[in-house]
Amino acid sequence: MDKTSITRAFGRTVLFVKSNAPAILTGVGVTGLVATAVVASKETLRIEPIIKDALDYKANADECLEIEFYSRKAYVQEIVTIYSRTAGRLLRLYAPAIAIGSVSIAAILASHRIHIHREAGLVAAYTAANEAYSRYRGEVRDEFGTEKELEIFNRSQTETKVVTEIDPDTGEEISVEKRVAAKYIAVFDRNSAYFRVDDDDANLTKVRIVQNFANDRLTINGHVFLNEIYDDLGLPRTKAGAVTGWIYDPNNLGDHQIQLGFDLDWRLVKPEGIDGFIINRNVQGVILDYVEVK
Repeated sequence: MDKTSITRAFGRTVLFVKSNAPAILTGVGVTGLVATAVVASKETLRIEPIIKDALDYKANADECLEIEFYSRKAYVQEIVTIYSRTAGRLLRLYAPAIAIGSVSIAAILASHRIHIHREAGLVAAYTAANEAYSRYRGEVRDEFGTEKELEIFNRSQTETKVVTEIDPDTGEEISVEKRVAAKYIAVFDRNSAYFRVDDDDANLTKVRIVQNFANDRLTINGHVFLNEIYDDLGLPRTKAGAVTGWIYDPNNLGDHQIQLGFDLDWRLVKPEGIDGFIINRNVQGVILDYVEVK
């Protein structure tokens, strides 16, 4: 193996350790805490002679005080010495367990700190991307108009896929190309218990009721998470929906109201080939760190 291969292998190892540092540190911490309990239990079996010596020394000091061999001051000094010596012996006895426990706790705290830093980085990256995306849509809207921009946007939310269907004439499976919602796109369709097939008016009414109710909740609670909207629409929750949403801002009500994209012609949110309505939510971004606890 040449020097370059060794260097490359070392680099991959370092990258693996960095990537998996939280899991590695957590594993070390948990293992260390178990080891701490085991070591401490074993050392506890050796504590009896230490406690017995301390009690014997104290009994002797008590006797010396009783026969006035010790003055009150000398007695107190002797008791302090006994306790100090006993504490030192106990500390030495449990030193291995204390050391292992300290390292274990430090590993767990380090793992938590790495998680916090990585999450902060992801939040910052998401926020920057979301702001750039919003600015881009705004520029397109100014250039081509709101309806045209929304039409283009909703087309971009679909993709062509080859799906298997049953031929109604032959009863055999056939492969056909269909426009379907792209991954991570929220669509209010027949997968929701609240969706009404062949009744667009009822579906639009449902979404607008959810939107109005969400804005009322935003005013009352000060924040709304995206997953709350999904719950009201009967859609599955998402990981992103647990941290993204809206924060109430009394000084900027227009831009911070919850909008699901149904304020225009409904055909703009129901692209061709999609048997449902795309939820064009205007989330502000990650709000978890901005929710105030009162």
